[in-house]
Amino acid sequence: MKHMKMTETEKKLIAWMEKHKWLLLYAAATLLSMLARFALRGVISGDMDIFLLPWAQVLKARGGIRALGAQVGNYGVLYQTLIALTTYIPIQHEYAYKMLSIFFDYALSAVCAVTVRDLSGSRLKAFLTYAFLLLLPPVVLNSAAWGQCDSIYVFFCVLCFRLLTRGKYTGAFLSYGMAFAFKLQAIFLAPFLILFYLKEKKFSLLNFLLIPAVMIVSSIGGILEGRSILAPFQVYLEQAGYYPRIFLNYPSFWAQAVTYDVEEVYQVLSWVCIISTLLILLTELILLLRRQGGSAPRAWLFSAFLMSYTCVLFLPAMHERYSYLYIIFGLMLAVLEPQTVFSYAFLILLDLQTYGAYLFDAVHFPPVAENPELFGPLPFNVLSVINTVCFLSYAFFWGKRFVGPASETGLQEKGEISLR
Repeated sequence: MKHMKMTETEKKLIAWMEKHKWLLLYAAATLLSMLARFALRGVISGDMDIFLLPWAQVLKARGGIRALGAQVGNYGVLYQTLIALTTYIPIQHEYAYKMLSIFFDYALSAVCAVTVRDLSGSRLKAFLTYAFLLLLPPVVLNSAAWGQCDSIYVFFCVLCFRLLTRGKYTGAFLSYGMAFAFKLQAIFLAPFLILFYLKEKKFSLLNFLLIPAVMIVSSIGGILEGRSILAPFQVYLEQAGYYPRIFLNYPSFWAQAVTYDVEEVYQVLSWVCIISTLLILLTELILLLRRQGGSAPRAWLFSAFLMSYTCVLFLPAMHERYSYLYIIFGLMLAVLEPQTVFSYAFLILLDLQTYGAYLFDAVHFPPVAENPELFGPLPFNVLSVINTVCFLSYAFFWGKRFVGPASETGLQEKGEISLR
């Protein structure tokens, strides 16, 4: 019996698929990630139930945009403005919050993919970055289950990094201003910006003034409704002392020795945490400034990751979602530097412990002081040890790979693509 030959239609279809393989791969990853988010549409987190939904209801009751004359909730004026605008759309408030954040999930994935493409010259690595980021459990849970907006400010932080390393300094600081306008946690990128300024010496310190300028301009809705131009800064000052705890839902370095029942000594211990963090950051800064010659973009990426990781691991009063920025930088590193994949896997497992405990195990924040070890599937002090070991492994690789006398040429030979 003769075999049947491939038809012309089949040949054309296969030829078309081969020609558009990247488009099809991106479409498949996008569709799969949408399905994952759609499956979580009904999840109402504690934050959504206690804070976000009541805030949206108050904004709607007060007239949407007209409500911007007073602070509602404790998020930035710009985010409050966007939520006020969604009250004019006939959609449930929880869906409005989630859809806004999910939009930036895809924007963030795109800018990270382009950044990796620039650094590696590889279409495959760019695609892996896009697909992995969209399907990364903390990213999916943050927007689709939690309804939080961390993807928004991190998008602008990554855009800032990309523009900065490409020599587009004005655009970089405008982007960073937008990140700050959305969330105070954008400050975790500040040590890297200081490092870049001191190392490169290619732009003026005056560029940093663009940050408050953007925050004021982006809060124009509230200002036109009668608020002070200082309103976006006052919100963050109030946030700074909102949770007087050494550590919260994040397994920081201090969770190895400090329990939750430390509010009465927070004022003293918090300064120990802050000073320790500054000393570690200063050490990293000095090591990089001592390095002869310039720094390749991939070295900058690792430094941005490590410095933001340092801030979250050692500062007091850190939530689990504050890891979002370094988790995103870490993903790009994992794609570009395979040696970091093992450590990165543990970072994701740590996030799953804290995210899962809060979202699905009905464990309320903060855990009861009598049983802080019952926060999640693993004791919290154990999670802290794992987190510290991960940090040390990254720091060792960073020092060996980028702080030593390796030349820019050596980095180029390992696949580094210049952005200049």
